[in-house]
Amino acid sequence: MDTHLVISAVGQDRPGIVDEVSAFILAHQCNVEDSRMAVLGGDFALIMLVSGPGNEVKKLGDHLPELQDKSALTIVSRSAGGPSTARAVPVVPYNLKAVGMDHSGIVHNIAHLLSTMNINVEAAETSTSHAPETATPIFSMHMKLAVPANLHTEQIRSELAKLGEELNVDITIKPAEPP
Repeated sequence: MDTHLVISAVGQDRPGIVDEVSAFILAHQCNVEDSRMAVLGGDFALIMLVSGPGNEVKKLGDHLPELQDKSALTIVSRSAGGPSTARAVPVVPYNLKAVGMDHSGIVHNIAHLLSTMNINVEAAETSTSHAPETATPIFSMHMKLAVPANLHTEQIRSELAKLGEELNVDITIKPAEPP
């Protein structure tokens, strides 16, 4: 049975990082099951779920300091469950989008509201751009959510609409498209 390891790494961006990390994982006879990677402000960041036979995953974990030295990445890892852990409450996948003039607190306020409703944020991506004519900073966020099936959509939309008015941000939520 495969065991799992979550690896996160951050370092100065440059070509070849994904090649180095994935080659190291393959050389230890492990597999990348799930990953997210991005360049943020000139730094490269990744998080990945790696699997393999228990002894190989342990060896990989033991040898990560070598990869850290070779790649100049800061690497942290921890044992993890597999990609599909059973949930106590059935959930429905939703997508949330928020757009508005950038200011502090948007992410926290939305995340806090979702947390109070027991809605899990499974993925989030934010960015800031500038309006074409005014150069005003515009904030944009996309989230993948796991909404408890017993939670009424109108209640969620109502609470998000109130928060959107307070923050002066347009917030929309809709069921996720099937894969």
